[in-house]
Formats: sequence, C-alpha cells, structure tokens
Amino acid sequence: MNRSSKTTRADPMREVVGVMVGSVIYPHARFAGEPITRARMQFMAACDLGKKWQEWAKAPALYLLPKDRRP
Repeated sequence: MNRSSKTTRADPMREVVGVMVGSVIYPHARFAGEPITRARMQFMAACDLGKKWQEWAKAPALYLLPKDRRP
C-alpha cells in the first residue's frame, strides 16, 4: 500500500460532533458551548441509551480540538 493513499483518522477525543448548552445537546451546531467529542458519543452509544447516540457518534466532525500542549 502506498503511503500517500493512506488516510489518517483523527483522534476521537479531539473530533467535535456536537455542542452542549446547559443540558441540551445540539448535533451539527458550531456555536459557543461545551464541545461534545466523538469518543463521548461513542461511549453513550455503547451504554445503549438510544438510537440517536449511535447516529451522532457516526456524524461528521464539525472541528478538531487543539492538541494538548504538555511538556
């Protein structure tokens, strides 16, 4: 396999797929609020809390959180 043909997948802990304002989650929203990552959505889907969590976990990423800047 050619290196240039490989696709790199972002870390699910950095991929934001929704925003939580108060106690309401807005998938596909980009306004101010607590970002909800793909990993969190996948965890909620694994807890079998409903079909919407599975759909949200597969949603396209809105943006990536910055990498941790640890020394």
